[in-house]
Amino acid sequence: MTIGSSAGADLEVHVVIVGAGPSGLTTAIDLARRGVSCALLERRPVPAPWPKADRANARTMEIYRRMGLAERMRAAGYPAVNPMDVFVVERLCDPPVARLPYPSVQSSRERIAATRDGSEPLEPYQLVSQNAIEPLLKSVAEETPNLVVRYGWEAVAASQDDDGVTVTAQTSDGEERRVAGRYLIGADGGRSTIRRGLGIKLSGWSGDRDLVQVVFRSDELYEQIVAGPGRHYMFIDGSMLVAQGSRTEFTLHSQLPADTDFGVLIRELIGTDSGLLVRIDAARAISGRSTLTFQAGQEFSNSAAAFASSQSGEVLGLSTQSAQQTGAPFVNRFTTLSWNVIGTRSDFAVIGAWPGGSGTSLGQTAWLPVLRTLGTVPWFGARLMVSRAQGVFDAAGALTDATVEGQLRKFLEGFVAFIKSQPR
Repeated sequence: MTIGSSAGADLEVHVVIVGAGPSGLTTAIDLARRGVSCALLERRPVPAPWPKADRANARTMEIYRRMGLAERMRAAGYPAVNPMDVFVVERLCDPPVARLPYPSVQSSRERIAATRDGSEPLEPYQLVSQNAIEPLLKSVAEETPNLVVRYGWEAVAASQDDDGVTVTAQTSDGEERRVAGRYLIGADGGRSTIRRGLGIKLSGWSGDRDLVQVVFRSDELYEQIVAGPGRHYMFIDGSMLVAQGSRTEFTLHSQLPADTDFGVLIRELIGTDSGLLVRIDAARAISGRSTLTFQAGQEFSNSAAAFASSQSGEVLGLSTQSAQQTGAPFVNRFTTLSWNVIGTRSDFAVIGAWPGGSGTSLGQTAWLPVLRTLGTVPWFGARLMVSRAQGVFDAAGALTDATVEGQLRKFLEGFVAFIKSQPR
């Protein structure tokens, strides 16, 4: 990044976020709701139409639960009652060669409700495609105070001085705009302008398995699959069919050359021509690459992507590294990044609940130096630790222990007094 002045900016905010994929949108909404003014810049005029990242892991859904968005996410995705089974088949009209059972969201919820030892997450995972997530989050972002959303604004350069960072954007009308902020977050995909401007190289594996992704639609196909409802259908020839959340949109991943007649191939894999209408929307080459998160001065970049398209540079996965390897939510990493931003201006107190006898004490001890490192102002006036917490909450999660309720009330009163005493 070059060094420059933020004088004469068209827009000034606390944080500039480049890239309106799920991570950029979630980070912008999260920060703005915490009172941090943000500008979200996206080069595309509208959200991308193609199904890409389609699995929100449990931690990601917990984040959306905290934001009040979990049920809206689920409504846009795979039905809760549908199993997530994976089938191995020769054709979709044939009985399966093998079946790998995976629980539905509903069965996972039942297991979570029956588990009282804290070993389960609050939310099960959800299968919901990125082309359903982005329009939903965009509508939330556009209604969120403290947040300016600009689609059709492509970040082409950024400069930094002692006061902050200035992003130069080219609008879809060909005009140039300058947006100034104290921080810059790069969430702009595998070909990130921000990452390249910072001189950060891509790391990880690339081209390990080059595929062609074919997106097609059929209103009747899902109900006619002989193997039954599932998520992935692995074919003997090495191809894989993914049923998207709508069950009318599908993606076929194939290692055949990009100039293959995929219309013929899809009908061969379906195995029947009983009046099914199949419309191919796109066929594009993809490959994999992963990157890490870096901080450089006032710029943050997570150029993202467990899976980045080799042609478009778009993100094809919601997890950092590989979901199969770590399950670490990509959205979660950016939410953690937002804590780095708000940590420079926030007061914190630490409380804890634990199903055992000592975990909360150890957890609080571990968190305190982290909060100091983030630049927060922790309150040490009291500590609240609830051991064997499964006995003080009812099945709905409501606090039922009067003694613990009194301790919590006293703790919060002390923390509120501490906040009011801090200079603003």
